[in-house]
Amino acid sequence: MYPINVSTKRLDQSRLCQIEAFARKPEVKIISLSAVGVLLNSPYSRLEDLYALLERKFRRKFRDPVFPFLAMRLSLDDPSVVREGTARSLREIYDTLHARNLLSLGEARWACRVEGELTINVLRARKTDILQRLSVVGKPIITFDQCALTGCELRAALNRELGSESDAIMRSYTSADFSSGSTEIFRSIATDFASSLDEIMHVVGEQSELLKQCKIIKNKFYFPSGPANFRGSKGPFTPWRRKNAFKKIEFPIRLYSNVASMDVFDQKNLEDEESTFLGDPYVLGHLALGPFILGLARWVIKNVVQRRHDVVAFCARDGHLLHLTYEILRSIYPDAPQSKYLRISRNVCLAFELKSAATITFNRSLLAISSEISVKDFLSRRFFLTLEEIAELNPTLEINGIDIHDKIGLGTQLFEILSSSAIVNFSLQRKRQQFSSFYLSELGDFSSIGLFDVGYNLRAQRILRSFLPADIFGYYISSFHETVYLEEEGLAHLNFLGAPVNNRLSDSVFPTALMELMLSEIGVGSMRDIRHGPDSAEPLFEDNQSSTNSTQIVKQIQKGALDFVKSAVDVFGKDIEYMVATPQSYFYNLDCFMRNPSKKDAKIFSDIQFGNSAVGNTFRIIGTDLKSSHWKSGYLAINKKRDLLGALYNLCKLRLIS
Repeated sequence: MYPINVSTKRLDQSRLCQIEAFARKPEVKIISLSAVGVLLNSPYSRLEDLYALLERKFRRKFRDPVFPFLAMRLSLDDPSVVREGTARSLREIYDTLHARNLLSLGEARWACRVEGELTINVLRARKTDILQRLSVVGKPIITFDQCALTGCELRAALNRELGSESDAIMRSYTSADFSSGSTEIFRSIATDFASSLDEIMHVVGEQSELLKQCKIIKNKFYFPSGPANFRGSKGPFTPWRRKNAFKKIEFPIRLYSNVASMDVFDQKNLEDEESTFLGDPYVLGHLALGPFILGLARWVIKNVVQRRHDVVAFCARDGHLLHLTYEILRSIYPDAPQSKYLRISRNVCLAFELKSAATITFNRSLLAISSEISVKDFLSRRFFLTLEEIAELNPTLEINGIDIHDKIGLGTQLFEILSSSAIVNFSLQRKRQQFSSFYLSELGDFSSIGLFDVGYNLRAQRILRSFLPADIFGYYISSFHETVYLEEEGLAHLNFLGAPVNNRLSDSVFPTALMELMLSEIGVGSMRDIRHGPDSAEPLFEDNQSSTNSTQIVKQIQKGALDFVKSAVDVFGKDIEYMVATPQSYFYNLDCFMRNPSKKDAKIFSDIQFGNSAVGNTFRIIGTDLKSSHWKSGYLAINKKRDLLGALYNLCKLRLIS
C-alpha cells in the first residue's frame, strides 16, 4: 500500500489529490474501487452486527427466542474471505445451511432475502467527489468488493445512490460472482481489460480490506470511510476507545454511531484530533445527544404502548426535543399514541403548592425567588397579585410603608403580609381554578395519560394528578431521592436511567443544568400565567433570558441530534424496532462528554448563559470559577491550572457535576 500521510484535519483534497495524481500515471490502466467504503458508506463495521440484527428478526419471525442464528452464521467462512473453489453468494450460503439441516427451506429462503435487504438497504452515498475526479482521468473504472452480494446487486445499490454518476463505472465485480480467490479474480479482471496485475490501482475504504483482500495488487490506496474515520480517532477523550468500549457496547449503539459518523466524519481525519466532537455543537448533537434521545424516545414509546395511554404529554420546556423525536419515530411505530406539548412551569405549579401561610413563611426555598427582585414583580410572578389588590382584599392591613419598587429582601414586612391566609388563599385559589380549567381543556378528554419530564421531584405529575380525572403515569430521565415516597403514595413513574438518586450522597446521574439546556425549547421563556379570551385561554411567558449566541449554539446541538434521528430512521426504517440497547449504552457518548470533556469540546459551552427573570439571576454553564459553574467538569477541562477547590474535588471524587 502506498502510505498517504495527511497532517491536516480534513483529508478530502489532500488524499484525493494524491490518489488522482497516481491514477494519471501511464503505468495505471485500470482504476478499481471498493464500492462499499469508497463510494458508499455502510453502518456495518463488523459482520457480527449484521448477523446480530438478523438474529433478532429471525427469532421473532419464527418464535424461537434462543435460536443461535449469530453463532450459526459465523460458523461459516466469512463471506469476505473467499477460498479457492468456493462460491459464496447469499443463495449458496443459505443452501448450505439448509443442506446441513440447520435451517428449513422456508427459514433459509427468508433469511437469505432479509440478509440481502439488510445489507443493501443501508448503503448510502459518501459525501466525496472521488468518482467524479477519477472519471475525468480517462481510464476504465470498476468496483470490486469481497462480499456475499452479487455484482448486479451491488451495481443496483450504486445506481440508486449515485444516480447518473454511476455511469462512469464500467463494471462491478464481487467475490460472490467467482468460485476462486481474490488472486484469480484480479487475474480475470486484468484479462478482461487486456492488462496486467501491476497495471491495476485499487482503492479501499476500510483498513481491514488491506489485510484480507487483494494481496496480489501492489498499487493499493486507503481512502477511509466515515465509520473508519470515526473508529480511527486516537484522542484521549474519545469514548469509544476507552477500554475497547466500541467492541463491548451493544451492537445497536455501534450501528447508530456508524450512522452518525457516515454523516459528519466522512471527510475528516481524526487521527491527531484530541477532541471527540471537534469543538462543533452540531457534531456533539449528532454523535452524543442524538443516540441518547433516540433511545429515550424509543423507551417512552415502548412503555406508553404497553400501558395503552391515550396520549403522551411532554412538559415544556424540557420535553421539547424529545417531543420532536417522538413525532419522528411515530412514522415507524403506528401504535404510538398521539402526543401533546404541554405548557407548564414551576410558577404554575406554585399556585397549587402554596396552600397555606405556613408554607410561605417556612418554605421560602419553594418560592425560588431572588431577594433582589422588587415587591411588585414578586407579588405578580409568584402570587399573581398587585399591592392594590392586597389593599382591596384587606383594607385594614397597614401597607403604606411598603414601596412596590423596593426589593423584597429577606424577613421584611412583606412576608408578614403574605402570612395572611385569606389574602394568599383568595389569589391562589383563583389561579388554581383558572389553571385547572386550562389543563382540563387540554387533557380532560383522556382517561390514561403518559407524562414526560426530565424528572427530579415529579412536580408536574403531582399537580396534574390533583384535579385531572385521568390516570397519569410519569416517564423521567432520572429523579432524586425525594420521589421514593411518592411512589408509595400512588404516583406511578419510571426512570430511564435507573432508580432515584440521593444526590447528597453521590454524583447526580448527569449535570442537570447542562442536560436541561440541551433538551429544552430555547428562545422562549417559561410559562408565567394564562390570559383568558372569549373562547379560550393562552399561555403568557416570561421574557427570554438566553443570549443570542447561547440560543444559536443550543439550536445547532438540537439540529444535530434531530438530523441523527432522521438519518437513523432513513437508514434502518422499521428495523429500529429490533435495535434495542440498555439506557446506559444510549447514554454512553453523552455521559463521557459530560464527565470528561476535552478542552476544545468543553469550550462549546464557555459563553453559554441563561437567566430567570423570576429568580433574578443569570447563570453560566461554565462560570468564572468552579463554584459558580453549573457544569464543573467543563470548567475543569478548560482551566488546566486548577484551583485548590478544583483539585480537592478531583482527589476526593466529590460531586463534579451539579
